[in-house]
Amino acid sequence: MKQSSLTRIAFVTMVVTFGLISAASAGVNEVVAKAREKVTIDIPCKVGEEMKFVIPDGQTARLDCQDLGIGLTEVLFWSSEKYLVPACVWANGQISINGRPIGEKQREWVPAPPRIWFQLEWDSQEDSVTVRILAQIDDDIIQEKLRPLLAPKENKKVDTIGPEERLAGFIRLWSEVKYNFVFFDQVPDLDWDKVLQEYLPRVQKDQTVEQYYKLLQECIARLEDGHTEVYPPRSQIEGRPLLLIRPVEGKAVVTDLAETKDITQAGITRGTVITKIDDRPVDEILKQDIYPYVSSSTPQFRDRVAYSRLLRGPAFSKVTISFQRPDGSSGQAVLTRRITNREAPFARPVTECRELPGEVFYIALNSFGSKQVIEEFDKAFEKIRQSNGLIIDVRNNGGGNGGFAKKIVGRLIAEPLQSSCWKTRKYMPAYRAWGEKEQWHVGDISIVKPRGNKPFLGPVVVLTGPGTISAAEDFLIPLHAGKRAVLVGEKTAGTTGQPLFIKLPGGGKARICTKRDTYPDGREFVGVGVIPDIQAHNNMDDILSGRDAALEKAMEIIKAKSS
Repeated sequence: MKQSSLTRIAFVTMVVTFGLISAASAGVNEVVAKAREKVTIDIPCKVGEEMKFVIPDGQTARLDCQDLGIGLTEVLFWSSEKYLVPACVWANGQISINGRPIGEKQREWVPAPPRIWFQLEWDSQEDSVTVRILAQIDDDIIQEKLRPLLAPKENKKVDTIGPEERLAGFIRLWSEVKYNFVFFDQVPDLDWDKVLQEYLPRVQKDQTVEQYYKLLQECIARLEDGHTEVYPPRSQIEGRPLLLIRPVEGKAVVTDLAETKDITQAGITRGTVITKIDDRPVDEILKQDIYPYVSSSTPQFRDRVAYSRLLRGPAFSKVTISFQRPDGSSGQAVLTRRITNREAPFARPVTECRELPGEVFYIALNSFGSKQVIEEFDKAFEKIRQSNGLIIDVRNNGGGNGGFAKKIVGRLIAEPLQSSCWKTRKYMPAYRAWGEKEQWHVGDISIVKPRGNKPFLGPVVVLTGPGTISAAEDFLIPLHAGKRAVLVGEKTAGTTGQPLFIKLPGGGKARICTKRDTYPDGREFVGVGVIPDIQAHNNMDDILSGRDAALEKAMEIIKAKSS
């Protein structure tokens, strides 16, 4: 039987991660749209009970999941010739698809984000498929099902690295830094030649792979650059309890969470302060176990990274935390480190939109990692264009492709804007032999051009913070330098540039920043952070009340500019 073109779309355009498939392209959205057109069975999803139905070939069965309370809107089961294509559609717009040949008889499926588990069985008839489904949303069951799916392959694990290989790896890393790193002037007290002398004997000592990579991370962290760092080989899957921890008034504070069973039973809420982890004070863990190994250009970015690592550890392991609740009472809880890479509060959709009072449009741009951000911005653009003001939130944007960021800027301008200026080291051995100073190649100032016929020219406020990183900072430069937007919030991470990647022994790697970006007038923001026009940040009272100080200030600015 010939495979249909629609089925081919499903399997050509999906991005596979841990055996799960998520919508990263328009093709997947097209599959879901076509499947919805073929719905002939529409029933509520029942948890813990077997559901059974017969799907004619080319038709779709739909499970309504809105009442489950986990952010899942619907599950579509589309029968297309030789394939059964289940698709989970989440309220935030994310889609998880897991198409399987009908010749398979049974399948366990934990769609991303991992909030529900399905056991699927099906039998194929000549012109239909009979499907039996058991769904569970019990968190312990789901984590147990994830364990074998995400376990690292034992044959890929490297237990030891020989002394010669360790030494060669370190010398290569040191040399690449010496001749390519562009921010030595920002660490004036660091003598890189003395670093070689200091670390050579330490690298040659007998040590595990983990100890070796910790040593490399410690060495590279001394360069104080967020785009120059070491990545150890992945020997295990990491997890953490579903608590988002940020530094607030010098404390490790829970600013967001998922209401899993262990967190709820412990009485942990927003505003809870973590005081100890496995009976060690948080400050001690930060100073001894985390800060020395964090590659960071600024104090604010260092804290952002460090506090996010406090509860990390092997997936499915337990961690004991001591804490103080907002009402002053103390508690202790044993929490499970869960798979969190695509689950709230750590995962966010690419964009989030809403209309605010006074005909102000708010859009959070949470990633510049794919063209999807441009597509979703353009979909919302007609509403943006009709609004009295626009608030763009990049406080949780970890970067991506600066070209995508500039496409967004292009819809907010009528005339070209200057963006960042850049330079890179120009190593010429003969010049060095003649005792001449090292030269730099200075690139042209990049220009952002208008995009589209009818730009939005009303007031624009951009919300910033330490989670505004890399390409998200590149996004700010033309808007800020060209006075096209008012920046409100906190200093950004202060790290961007073009990294050079190199391989290291045992399967690890490192990156070294080779490109130095500045404002078009030469002002530095790497190592400083983009400084907002108006500082605003949430204190403990704001977290407890749910107030967003920066957003409120942005609304005030737009109201004043619109009146």
